[in-house]
Amino acid sequence: MGSKVAMLELGLSDIISNTIALGASRFVDLFSGSGSVARWVAENHAIPVDSVDSQLYAKALSAAIIERSEEANVNILMDWISSSRNLHDRRRKGLTTLSDVALDSTAVYRQRSEAEQIELSGFIARDYGGHYFSLDQALALDCLMENLPETGPERSVALASVIEAASMCAASPGHTAQPFQPTGNLIKHIDSAWRRDPFSFASRQAISLASRFSLASGGNAFQRDALIFAKNNISERSVVFCDPPYSDVQYSRFYHVLEGIARGGWSDVHGAGRAPIGSVRFSSTFSSRKMSTDAFTEMFSNLAQNSATVILTFPNQECSNGQSAESLSNIASQWFEVTSTPVDVTHSSLGSPVVSAGNRMPRKTVEESVMVFSPLV
Repeated sequence: MGSKVAMLELGLSDIISNTIALGASRFVDLFSGSGSVARWVAENHAIPVDSVDSQLYAKALSAAIIERSEEANVNILMDWISSSRNLHDRRRKGLTTLSDVALDSTAVYRQRSEAEQIELSGFIARDYGGHYFSLDQALALDCLMENLPETGPERSVALASVIEAASMCAASPGHTAQPFQPTGNLIKHIDSAWRRDPFSFASRQAISLASRFSLASGGNAFQRDALIFAKNNISERSVVFCDPPYSDVQYSRFYHVLEGIARGGWSDVHGAGRAPIGSVRFSSTFSSRKMSTDAFTEMFSNLAQNSATVILTFPNQECSNGQSAESLSNIASQWFEVTSTPVDVTHSSLGSPVVSAGNRMPRKTVEESVMVFSPLV
C-alpha cells in the first residue's frame, strides 16, 4: 500500500495538471482510497471531480471536500465536538482508564472484558474496545458518531474526521487487518496508541477540512465498482486517474475497521482481527492473479470508448496480482499511446517482513511508473 501524497510531491501533480490543461471536462479518481488525489485536484483545479471506490470509508473521506464548493461551518463542528465530549464524560464514569493502571497484558484483557459488558456503548466499544482502541477511546469515537450533525456539509466533514481520528488512534501496524496483541514489545505500541485523544484528532481534522473545498461545483463521491463505473459513467474528455490494486490480498481486509465505522457497524465480527466474515467484504477482480488481466483489459477498453485520457500509477516490478507497469502498458497500447515516467515511492509491506541491513522494516521503496494513456486518433 502506498499513499499518493508523496507521488503528488514527486511530480504526479505536474503530470495531472498538464493533462487537465489539454481541455479536460472532468476528473475521475477511479480507485480513490484515502482520496488524496481527488482532493488535491478539487482544491487546485476548477474542474468537477468524481471519486470512486468500492469501500464506503473511502467515499466519506473524498466527499468531505470534493462535494463542497464553500467552507463548512466551524462553529457547528466545534459544538459537535463539545457535546460529544460531554456525553463521553458521563458514560465513562466508573470505568477503568489508562491513568488508573500500568498497561500490561492483564490490563488489556480487562479492557476487552469491560467492553463486552458495558451498557450504553455503541458498536465501536463493543467490537473494537480493548483491541484497536482502549475502551475510553472507543467510547469517545462512539459518542462522536452518535452526535454527528444531522445534515449538510458539516455532517460529511464530521464523519471524515471520525474516520481520520480512528485511523490515527488505532493500535495496529499502519492498517487494521489486526490489532497489536499484548505480547512482548508490542505492549509499548498499544500503550502509545491508546493514550491518543480521539477528540483532539477529530477536532483538528474538522477544522482543517472545514476550510478546504472544491474550486468547481458538481463533484461527487461514489461507492462503486471501478469496472462498472468505467463502463457506464465516464463522460467524454474526462481525465481518469487509476491507482489500482497491486496485491493479490484483498485490500478490504486491511480497512475493515474504518469501513465498519463508515457503515455504522458490522452485523458481527470475529477473531483476533475483529473482522466481519469475508463474504460481506468487497473482493476486487483487479487483485486476482487469474482475473486481473481480463479486468484491466475490460477497463481500458471502456475508457477508450469514452475518449478518456488515463493517468495510471503502478510498480515496475511484477506484483502478486500478476501485473506490472509493463504488462499494463502492453494491454493499454491496443487503444492508447503510452508515455511513462519512473518515480521512487515508499510502500507499506502489509505486515510482511522487509529486510534491510539485517532489520525487519514495515516499509520499502518501490519504483513505480506514472503512465499517461492518450487515446489513439
